[in-house]
Amino acid sequence: MPRPTTIQRLLLAAVALPIVCMVLVGLGRLLAAMGDATGATLVDRLALAAGVAWVLVLIALVLLLAAARAFEPPASADEASGEIDES
Repeated sequence: MPRPTTIQRLLLAAVALPIVCMVLVGLGRLLAAMGDATGATLVDRLALAAGVAWVLVLIALVLLLAAARAFEPPASADEASGEIDES
């Protein structure tokens, strides 16, 4: 069973990495507009690495959530029926 902190960290990375990627893309375009081709190339490669890391985090998150769901204990008959006890 995966630890909840692992899932939380992956979820945080899944939310934060696209933001980091877009900031790096913008910085790369800014450097290119200012004439710094070497800096723009370096930042573009960092943005690509952040994008690849984001895809890997999303895959890991889906697999980890699937494993957590597969290994959780089965629900009892009362919970599975979906009925609400009104007494």
